[in-house]
Amino acid sequence: MKKMVVTLVLALVLVLSVVVISDTQVNPGRNYKVGFVNLEQAVENYYKWTDLNEKYLNDLQFYQTRIKRMEEDFVQFQSTNPSQEDLQKRYMEIQTRINEMQTALQSEYSKKTDEVIMEVQMIVSNFAQENNYDLVVYEAGTVYASDFVNITDTIIQILKK
Repeated sequence: MKKMVVTLVLALVLVLSVVVISDTQVNPGRNYKVGFVNLEQAVENYYKWTDLNEKYLNDLQFYQTRIKRMEEDFVQFQSTNPSQEDLQKRYMEIQTRINEMQTALQSEYSKKTDEVIMEVQMIVSNFAQENNYDLVVYEAGTVYASDFVNITDTIIQILKK
């Protein structure tokens, strides 16, 4: 993981160096407009992210209630003195249903989470193009960004509209 981050940072520096050097030769004296966005902070302040988290918690509670009912049914089933084989069979059925519910919940919200993040990235991209930014970077691979280039608060204001 550490090697990958170092490699990405070096690649970014190399690409930026090539762009700056080549553009300096083509456009001497050009001032570049660079911005930084804390994507995690921006996403967490997006109303769709808040809505998604609320829906997730509601669905999670729904599934937990169903699991609790299954556990209660299993305890009741145990009280009927079933055979060990029937007991084990019922237990495996419950575990299978629990795994299916967890997989469904994870799959659904993983996809929805990715969609919200992609939407925020698109909003950032549109903002950058509309405001003539040459480059906007996220926290991944960014070692330092001064407050001068940090546009996170601006993006958060856009996301709250």
